[in-house]
Amino acid sequence: MKVNYHTHCNYCDGKGEPREYVLEAINRSFSSLGFSSHAPLKEENDWTLKDYDVDNYLLEIKRLKEEFKNSINIYVGLEIDFYPDENRFDYFNKYNLDYSIGSVHMVKPKGSSVYYSVDESPEIFESVLTNLFSSSIELFTKEYYTTLRNMIIQGGFDILGHFDLIKKFNKGYKYFTEDEPWYREEVFQTLDLLEDTDIIVEMNTGALSRGVQDIPYPSKWILEECYRRNIKVCLNSDVHAPNNIECYFNESLDILRSCGFKELHTPFEVIDIRRKNG
Repeated sequence: MKVNYHTHCNYCDGKGEPREYVLEAINRSFSSLGFSSHAPLKEENDWTLKDYDVDNYLLEIKRLKEEFKNSINIYVGLEIDFYPDENRFDYFNKYNLDYSIGSVHMVKPKGSSVYYSVDESPEIFESVLTNLFSSSIELFTKEYYTTLRNMIIQGGFDILGHFDLIKKFNKGYKYFTEDEPWYREEVFQTLDLLEDTDIIVEMNTGALSRGVQDIPYPSKWILEECYRRNIKVCLNSDVHAPNNIECYFNESLDILRSCGFKELHTPFEVIDIRRKNG
């Protein structure tokens, strides 16, 4: 059973119309496909839904859901960015979404009125690190995980998106290694909070398909901790082009099995990932 609940189409920063993703998913024998366009932001940008397009987006996915109901389960959701000073999950869940993904793409350092990107580009990451955090990757990373924990505390979403997105531009451990005690402590504190929730952590292959990382989100040792703590996990491609809809899924399933997982969870199903030959 193949599923994906992290799908971006031409309504936000993805390429291709929703129908193209549905047809590709059917062609690849997916049983479920969830659309999760980036929810609108107040700030001008080129990567989220526009306010005026939300209703059109929801309507189109619902039409596809009906049209293809005998071939695939289609769900409509949003990937909603967390802002510490407002409850965006409550606001967007008023649209009667099937599900939502909670993500942190930006941080707002103490004393700042501006949100700064964590993952937009290597150049912006370097600028934020240098100018906002005095070149301290520890401070930058702690700000990211503090924001992630505040999102978990607020709740109101089903899937936690790309848990360790802060490592996106850390390929080759350019900025830090993940065995540093301060880094492990940030991760452990975050997992401590997740243990007491029904939030599903996604294994996300998006950075692999785009070539910016050679390991998925989250790293294997974090997945091992999720298994040890009975935190539910799903597998998503964070797809931005139809042909990448199951990018690195086979390799990721092998990683998940090696961590001990026998099943994956989504908001709608439990998926047995044990090999058929035992």
